[in-house]
Amino acid sequence: MYIRQTTTQRKSDGTIYHTYRLVESTRIENKVRQHTLLNPGSQYPVPREQWGVLTDRVDDILHHQRSLFSLESDIETEAQRIAKKLMGRNREYAAVHEEQAESDYRTVDVDTLQSSNFDQCNLDRMYRVSDKLLKDKDILEAHLFNRESLLFNLDCTITLYDLTNTFFEGTARA
Repeated sequence: MYIRQTTTQRKSDGTIYHTYRLVESTRIENKVRQHTLLNPGSQYPVPREQWGVLTDRVDDILHHQRSLFSLESDIETEAQRIAKKLMGRNREYAAVHEEQAESDYRTVDVDTLQSSNFDQCNLDRMYRVSDKLLKDKDILEAHLFNRESLLFNLDCTITLYDLTNTFFEGTARA
């Protein structure tokens, strides 16, 4: 899902203007097709630099996923508005995705993850998630460390190992 800016020229007076569309790419057999989901018009309030964040959040909302990271309130509000419009337009889309998300949520466990074939996953989505995780790596590591310490009643022990190996060769003057 992405936002496409289209430049158009009016035939009547030659004025050039831009329109924006929320587009989804789908693969049908060996061909990629773009399908316009929403046409927000010619005045789009979100800056171009934030279009990727916005479309990722809309996708998360449509798949009933909570945002891992907090977003600016105007981006979150716009994402909620777009998702609501998309779900309102296509009730079948919403029902199918809701049922799928609910069943996926209830059946995920460690065994399922270990037996999953990640070759079939959308790599772009995996890369985007990895980028988000990398941004907040220090926060996540601190949270996981604290959580693990509390859950397993662990003491904080730091052990340092010197793994360097020093070896000198040469000839000595005697």
